[in-house]
Amino acid sequence: MFPIKTSIFYFNDYHGNDSAMGSLKTASDYFSKTRNSSQFDTFKITAGDMIKGSNNELNSMWVEFLNNMGLDVSALGNHELDQGLQNLNNNLLKANYKYVSSNIEVNPFGPLSQSVNQAKLVKSMVINKNGNLYGILGLTPADPKYRKPGSMLNNSDIKSKDFSATLTELQNDVNKLRQSGINKIILVSHFDDQSNVIPKTVTGIDVIVSGHKHRVHKGLVPDKNLFYSPDREPVIKVEGGQDGKYMGMLDLAFDPYGRIISADNNLMETEKIPADFSVIGLKQKFNIFKNPVGILKEPARPDLFPEIPLGSFIADATKAKSGADIAIVAPGNISAGLEKGILTEHDIRKVQPYKNKVVKVSMTEKDITQALASSPEPLQVSGIKYTITPDNKVKNVYFEPTKDEKTYTVAIDEFLLKNIKANYKIMEKFTWNQADATIEQIKNKHFMPFDIKPDGRIKVENL
Repeated sequence: MFPIKTSIFYFNDYHGNDSAMGSLKTASDYFSKTRNSSQFDTFKITAGDMIKGSNNELNSMWVEFLNNMGLDVSALGNHELDQGLQNLNNNLLKANYKYVSSNIEVNPFGPLSQSVNQAKLVKSMVINKNGNLYGILGLTPADPKYRKPGSMLNNSDIKSKDFSATLTELQNDVNKLRQSGINKIILVSHFDDQSNVIPKTVTGIDVIVSGHKHRVHKGLVPDKNLFYSPDREPVIKVEGGQDGKYMGMLDLAFDPYGRIISADNNLMETEKIPADFSVIGLKQKFNIFKNPVGILKEPARPDLFPEIPLGSFIADATKAKSGADIAIVAPGNISAGLEKGILTEHDIRKVQPYKNKVVKVSMTEKDITQALASSPEPLQVSGIKYTITPDNKVKNVYFEPTKDEKTYTVAIDEFLLKNIKANYKIMEKFTWNQADATIEQIKNKHFMPFDIKPDGRIKVENL
């Protein structure tokens, strides 16, 4: 029967934010109830980065949650790799859905070989819905920072192709699907395509479920998320921000030739969707509510500028535990905020999902200033204050207290240390990370309610 009615429930880049699970389940169930699977070809798709960091318990919980909601397919995002390839392989094997990436090469004898051999990680796939065939392709990031030799997506076990090679590979894969008679093609993309080159230059793709750049596409807007391919057929691109703030439903109609003849894109705000509290049982299974550590009076947001009070709190905790003069925290390591009320260890480790150990180094005032200036966004600090210009350049750094020898000990995590452009001398390597320090700092309050507030240690000039 024509037209073919297709509905896609989509979401992306939740980054392990399990507080959005209840609303996501509510919306997923609503989608299932209102799109009868005998009348609509229905898909549930994520564009990747549903997890973040190396908390394997949290990552495994997300896999089980996505299994329960009936996910069809996921892109392989960069944060799926945070857990390490062996843990990733273990979680892929638990998934009832497939991960699709058309632009990676996997070592056939490496940690992901099982997932490839058992078709949990595939380059492409065909899904049959009510007798209608859909081709599914996927993309993994090709950003230069991920493709440096020996890095996340350029090592002996997994490599992603660069932008140009990805476009060539993608068109070849689309052509193969079309030659086999498949004329409805969905691209599940966790890929940096800021200029929308793919929908404008690759022929044969109908829908792009996108992530990675955290854009918010409401409705259908020409040249924003509605394009025309070289053969003048419509291409629709959908994306729902980041950190569990959105999810969407895309309703389509295809003609017999696989051309989109009508479409409606409804992007929904998570906070406006009532939560399904049945997810509490899943969280209890994975020990999410165990180990309370303290009580927070008011929410602490992760997205303030230039000082992130939560970042200052983490830096203070790191400085105290290390005994250093100064502590520096990367804002990129702050992945979530904290809600008011009882805090658990899980809450703190969700804020800081990486397990990079802390290192104490010796640096001069000049080195510290250079380190602050080398960051694209303001580094969060303890033991110093500094001012930046409106265009984010470091202007003045104030040391507390100043020292005659002008050399300070600095506590910093090992990953950030590798990326700062400054000289340093390693004094001590610790076995703990910044989340450990934060938990200890909160426990020391002995369940006395506390606030996390800004104190002006980072300011913008003339503001």
